[in-house]
Amino acid sequence: MKNSNRGIVAEKMFETVCLSSGLALFEPVVHDSPVDLVVSGGKLYRCQIKVCSPGWFGKTKKINLRRTHYVKARHRIPYKSSEIDVIVGVDIDTRDIYIVPMDFLEKNGYKRAVSVSVLIQNGYINNFNIFGV
Repeated sequence: MKNSNRGIVAEKMFETVCLSSGLALFEPVVHDSPVDLVVSGGKLYRCQIKVCSPGWFGKTKKINLRRTHYVKARHRIPYKSSEIDVIVGVDIDTRDIYIVPMDFLEKNGYKRAVSVSVLIQNGYINNFNIFGV
């Protein structure tokens, strides 16, 4: 499957679980926003949805925490809590969803990527209770 299609599949998987849980969803009108989806669960959560990628040298899967920005050259820029509230990592193979608050990532110094095993240890697997569900 092409990488662009993997991203679409991940977004639709997350949207399906949110809708079936009774959450309201809002999509940005512009395509260059760091926000992929806004989830309403008593509060509005700005979400960036990422596909879990294979890990380095056979290690556990990871979630990339940067976006590509083009200005004369390609730059990878980390997401900030001023832009989004949570990173949502979707493992399209296992169908697990990792909902990670930006304050956890920033407090622990994660800027490039975070391992799925770290997220599991910290209880961020299939944790839709973050949205009040």
